[in-house]
Amino acid sequence: ASMNVTLGVPRIKEIINASKLISTPIIEVKLNNDKEEAVARIVKGRLEATRLGQITKWVVEKYTDQRCFVVIKLHTEAIRRLQLDIGAESVKRSIVAHKPLKIKDAGMVTVIDKDELSITVDPMHKVSTGRVSSTTASLGDKDGHSAKDREKKALFFTLQSIKGMLMDVIVKGIPSVGRAVIKKN
Repeated sequence: ASMNVTLGVPRIKEIINASKLISTPIIEVKLNNDKEEAVARIVKGRLEATRLGQITKWVVEKYTDQRCFVVIKLHTEAIRRLQLDIGAESVKRSIVAHKPLKIKDAGMVTVIDKDELSITVDPMHKVSTGRVSSTTASLGDKDGHSAKDREKKALFFTLQSIKGMLMDVIVKGIPSVGRAVIKKN
């Protein structure tokens, strides 16, 4: 696989300006055990940032009269192939720690099985999406919607926002490492 490397004038500018964030940082790591590919894959899995979306088999929204929630099924085969040492409990910790989700109560995230989780959405939960939806902004008192309708719509949009953000949760690896390559000699 080829890699895009910053060259020419942009690279010279990075060097001259002593840029703290270089465009394509590259570090070559020599393994003590360089004969077994499985060892290299384990190291790669520990370094490269793996997002929840990469190891999710499916995501389902569920609605009841009292609450709504998202159920996530982990793709155990993908986790095994990537040599990741993670399960539902470690994914739960990553979800709770993911700041954009603003999950204050770890009880919102429930481990159902070794490869399945549920995230309950509270009607009062505020998620920063960076913008206000024109649909939610127009839900004023004069629009003919009841308070219950407005609450249901707000809950729906909150659920959709959380569902989208869940796929970006880093479950393993170093957040700034976007790609790790195994080089065979």
